[in-house]
Amino acid sequence: MEPAVPPKKTSVSTTIPPEAQPMTLYARHYLDAVGLFDKEKLEQCIELCKYNLTDPTVPRYYQIKNLLLIAGAEEN
Repeated sequence: MEPAVPPKKTSVSTTIPPEAQPMTLYARHYLDAVGLFDKEKLEQCIELCKYNLTDPTVPRYYQIKNLLLIAGAEEN
């Protein structure tokens, strides 16, 4: 008897695997800011995070992630 192979993880709301689901605009904007942080372009990172937070439709999850990135990029 062959060992059981665990099923691939799928989204709760659909049967599309998470890696095949489109990335949200909020996630892309946040990841752009993370890229600047990783390149140590901290001032630009902070500016982009603040810009991301001007959108009133940003989910709280991404509001918090952007705020934490700002806190991490602050020099003091």
